[in-house]
Amino acid sequence: MASKYGFQQPGEQSKFGFGTVGRSGGYIVTSSSKKAAAPAAPATPAGLSPSARALWEKALAHYKPGGGFGAGVEAGLERGRVKSTASGMQNLVSAGLAGTTMAAGLGKKYEEEVAAPTRARVESARAEAISGLQAGMAGAEQRGYETAADRAFQMQMQQRDIAA
Repeated sequence: MASKYGFQQPGEQSKFGFGTVGRSGGYIVTSSSKKAAAPAAPATPAGLSPSARALWEKALAHYKPGGGFGAGVEAGLERGRVKSTASGMQNLVSAGLAGTTMAAGLGKKYEEEVAAPTRARVESARAEAISGLQAGMAGAEQRGYETAADRAFQMQMQQRDIAA
């Protein structure tokens, strides 16, 4: 019998059809005599589809060393080195210093002032691109798992409503 305030007492049948009512630490606890239904399998597998994963991997492969990103930069640096060395040598000849050791430093000067900073910028851009792709892939995979879990929960709730 319910109390004078309308609360159910321990041992009574739940008015919501959940089984019997009990008390635990001041909270009302119900126990069900019905066996819980197994969770429904999601309609689609969680995470990324194989085709989406293949696209992410293809993009990552492009940015990894040897993957094509920055290949044109190295060719451009080599052309620039040849032009710069030839121009520097021509300036040394016109100044009458062609036979000195100054000609030996032309390639090193180009490497220090132009090539090394350019390679560093390419590597920085490569790292940023890889980091961005990996973060995007992780986010897409997480959204896939969450979506699959949401679908499974919704299906479970629908099955519960149908059974009730």
